[in-house]
Amino acid sequence: KGISGLWLGLTPTLLRDVPFSMIYWASYSKIRSTLDDARKTQGNTSQIIGDSFVAGICSGGICTILTHPFDIIKTRRQLSQKTKGSKTRGVMRTALDIARAEGVVSLYTGLSARLVKTPPSCAIMISAYEGTKKLFSQAQMAV
Repeated sequence: KGISGLWLGLTPTLLRDVPFSMIYWASYSKIRSTLDDARKTQGNTSQIIGDSFVAGICSGGICTILTHPFDIIKTRRQLSQKTKGSKTRGVMRTALDIARAEGVVSLYTGLSARLVKTPPSCAIMISAYEGTKKLFSQAQMAV
Protein backbone atom coordinates (compact mmCIF):
# COMPACT_ATOMS: atom_id res chain seq x y z
CA LYS A 1 0.00 0.00 0.00
CA GLY A 2 2.95 2.33 0.31
CA ILE A 3 2.54 5.66 2.03
CA SER A 4 -1.28 5.40 1.97
CA GLY A 5 -0.98 2.42 4.32
CA LEU A 6 0.08 4.82 7.05
CA TRP A 7 -3.42 6.34 7.04
CA LEU A 8 -5.36 3.07 7.05
CA GLY A 9 -6.53 3.37 10.66
CA LEU A 10 -7.28 7.10 10.57
CA THR A 11 -11.05 6.96 10.01
CA PRO A 12 -11.82 4.37 12.70
CA THR A 13 -9.38 6.09 15.05
CA LEU A 14 -11.22 9.38 14.58
CA LEU A 15 -14.56 7.56 14.96
CA ARG A 16 -13.27 6.25 18.29
CA ASP A 17 -11.37 9.25 19.65
CA VAL A 18 -13.63 12.17 18.74
CA PRO A 19 -16.78 10.66 20.31
CA PHE A 20 -14.65 9.45 23.24
CA SER A 21 -13.54 13.00 23.98
CA MET A 22 -17.00 14.48 23.48
CA ILE A 23 -18.65 11.91 25.75
CA TYR A 24 -15.81 12.06 28.26
CA TRP A 25 -15.90 15.81 28.83
CA ALA A 26 -19.71 15.99 28.87
CA SER A 27 -20.08 13.10 31.32
CA TYR A 28 -17.12 14.25 33.43
CA SER A 29 -18.65 17.71 33.76
CA LYS A 30 -22.05 16.29 34.73
CA ILE A 31 -20.63 13.84 37.27
CA ARG A 32 -18.36 16.49 38.81
CA SER A 33 -21.27 18.92 38.99
CA THR A 34 -23.40 16.28 40.71
CA LEU A 35 -20.64 15.55 43.23
CA ASP A 36 -20.12 19.27 43.87
CA ASP A 37 -23.86 19.82 44.37
CA ALA A 38 -24.05 16.90 46.80
CA ARG A 39 -21.20 18.40 48.84
CA LYS A 40 -22.84 21.85 49.05
CA THR A 41 -19.53 23.38 50.12
CA GLN A 42 -16.39 24.46 48.33
CA GLY A 43 -14.14 21.39 48.34
CA ASN A 44 -10.59 21.46 49.60
CA THR A 45 -7.78 20.16 47.39
CA SER A 46 -8.13 16.56 48.61
CA GLN A 47 -11.86 16.55 47.98
CA ILE A 48 -11.40 18.03 44.53
CA ILE A 49 -8.81 15.39 43.65
CA GLY A 50 -11.08 12.62 45.00
CA ASP A 51 -14.16 13.91 43.17
CA SER A 52 -12.14 14.31 39.98
CA PHE A 53 -10.82 10.77 40.30
CA VAL A 54 -14.33 9.33 40.73
CA ALA A 55 -15.76 11.41 37.88
CA GLY A 56 -12.77 10.58 35.67
CA ILE A 57 -12.99 6.83 36.21
CA CYS A 58 -16.76 6.79 35.65
CA SER A 59 -16.54 8.95 32.53
CA GLY A 60 -13.62 6.93 31.19
CA GLY A 61 -15.59 3.71 31.67
CA ILE A 62 -18.65 5.05 29.87
CA CYS A 63 -16.56 6.23 26.91
CA THR A 64 -14.55 3.04 26.72
CA ILE A 65 -17.69 0.90 26.50
CA LEU A 66 -19.35 3.13 23.90
CA THR A 67 -16.34 3.53 21.61
CA HIS A 68 -14.73 0.09 21.90
CA PRO A 69 -16.21 -1.30 18.65
CA PHE A 70 -14.30 1.36 16.70
CA ASP A 71 -11.07 0.18 18.32
CA ILE A 72 -11.82 -3.37 17.13
CA ILE A 73 -12.58 -2.11 13.61
CA LYS A 74 -9.36 -0.07 13.52
CA THR A 75 -7.28 -3.03 14.67
CA ARG A 76 -8.90 -5.44 12.22
CA ARG A 77 -8.37 -3.06 9.32
CA GLN A 78 -4.73 -2.59 10.25
CA LEU A 79 -4.19 -6.33 10.66
CA SER A 80 -5.78 -7.01 7.28
CA GLN A 81 -2.89 -5.04 5.76
CA LYS A 82 -0.47 -7.67 7.05
CA THR A 83 -2.22 -10.46 5.14
CA LYS A 84 -0.95 -10.80 1.59
CA GLY A 85 -3.67 -10.43 -1.01
CA SER A 86 -6.30 -9.19 1.42
CA LYS A 87 -8.34 -6.24 0.28
CA THR A 88 -8.84 -3.32 2.66
CA ARG A 89 -12.50 -2.65 3.33
CA GLY A 90 -14.21 0.47 4.59
CA VAL A 91 -15.15 1.04 8.21
CA MET A 92 -18.81 0.07 7.87
CA ARG A 93 -17.98 -2.93 5.67
CA THR A 94 -15.44 -4.14 8.23
CA ALA A 95 -17.98 -3.74 11.05
CA LEU A 96 -20.63 -5.65 9.11
CA ASP A 97 -18.18 -8.41 8.17
CA ILE A 98 -17.15 -8.84 11.82
CA ALA A 99 -20.75 -8.84 13.04
CA ARG A 100 -21.89 -11.35 10.40
CA ALA A 101 -18.95 -13.73 10.78
CA GLU A 102 -18.47 -13.60 14.55
CA GLY A 103 -21.58 -11.95 15.96
CA VAL A 104 -22.12 -8.40 17.19
CA VAL A 105 -20.68 -9.32 20.59
CA SER A 106 -17.28 -9.80 18.93
CA LEU A 107 -17.10 -6.01 18.50
CA TYR A 108 -16.55 -5.99 22.26
CA THR A 109 -13.71 -8.52 22.27
CA GLY A 110 -10.97 -7.31 24.61
CA LEU A 111 -13.21 -4.79 26.36
CA SER A 112 -12.19 -5.99 29.82
CA ALA A 113 -8.51 -5.30 29.08
CA ARG A 114 -9.37 -1.82 27.83
CA LEU A 115 -11.51 -1.19 30.92
CA VAL A 116 -8.56 -2.10 33.14
CA LYS A 117 -6.37 0.49 31.41
CA THR A 118 -8.45 3.41 30.12
CA PRO A 119 -10.75 4.51 32.99
CA PRO A 120 -7.94 4.52 35.59
CA SER A 121 -5.77 6.48 33.14
CA CYS A 122 -8.56 9.03 32.72
CA ALA A 123 -8.99 9.25 36.49
CA ILE A 124 -5.29 9.78 37.13
CA MET A 125 -4.98 12.38 34.38
CA ILE A 126 -7.98 14.46 35.40
CA SER A 127 -7.38 14.30 39.16
CA ALA A 128 -3.76 15.37 38.64
CA TYR A 129 -4.93 18.22 36.42
CA GLU A 130 -7.69 19.39 38.79
CA GLY A 131 -5.45 19.07 41.85
CA THR A 132 -2.64 21.01 40.21
CA LYS A 133 -5.08 23.66 39.01
CA LYS A 134 -6.42 24.05 42.56
CA LEU A 135 -2.91 24.31 44.04
CA PHE A 136 -1.87 26.94 41.50
CA SER A 137 -5.03 28.97 42.08
CA GLN A 138 -4.37 28.88 45.84
CA ALA A 139 -0.75 29.93 45.29
CA GLN A 140 -1.86 32.78 43.02
CA MET A 141 -4.35 33.99 45.64
CA ALA A 142 -1.60 34.02 48.26
CA VAL A 143 0.56 36.32 46.14
